Amino acid sequence: VLEKSLTGKVKEVIDGRTILLERGDIVEYIGVDTVDKSNNFFEDAKNFNRLLVDGKHVKLQFDIQGRTPDGNLFAYVFAEGIFVNGEIIKHGYAKFVSHPQNIQHQELFTIYEAEAIKRKKGIWGK
Repeated sequence: VLEKSLTGKVKEVIDGRTILLERGDIVEYIGVDTVDKSNNFFEDAKNFNRLLVDGKHVKLQFDIQGRTPDGNLFAYVFAEGIFVNGEIIKHGYAKFVSHPQNIQHQELFTIYEAEAIKRKKGIWGK
């Protein structure tokens, strides 16, 4: 059973929605769906995530489902007062994907995605 939240330092940014903590945990971001490696935008999303969290201490907050099916931590991530999941969606580096058990910030993510689409940011600008 996971605590409601935990903190850790980011060792590596794996992609636009996944990080590795120094303590060894892989963390996937709730609500964030980035493009796969075959898309040109993959590196942009990874670099934006790197800018937000690389080498920083982050706070993870969990919803109902604290782990992905493959056992990775599944969390809302905060770095230096920034809500990382939301920033990635707001800036168009990812689509919002709803997870039925994790709805704590669903409304906010929907608003952020609509803003990104309206402003043709990131993946919505093509």
